[in-house]
Amino acid sequence: MKKNLDPSASFCDPTVNMYLLPDGHASITHIKKLPANLLDALRLLEKDPDSAEIMGKKFITAFLKLKNREWQQYCAHLSQWELDNGLNC
Repeated sequence: MKKNLDPSASFCDPTVNMYLLPDGHASITHIKKLPANLLDALRLLEKDPDSAEIMGKKFITAFLKLKNREWQQYCAHLSQWELDNGLNC
């Protein structure tokens, strides 16, 4: 953000369909992998010093608190698949 770089130059290649690559994302070495879930994304946000500087520490703290609560609620939820396949004791 500080350098005003255009992310499309290095990240958006219209000729590459990630879904059709045999190794998926691993085939493209210059693109960083996105977090696998909300918790991983929150951990990365918490470690990123630029986010607090750009958006403000107070905002980041409140956002992390809200989204961590959301993650806890998600983890506490039992899906229909879990009920059907795991709780038939």
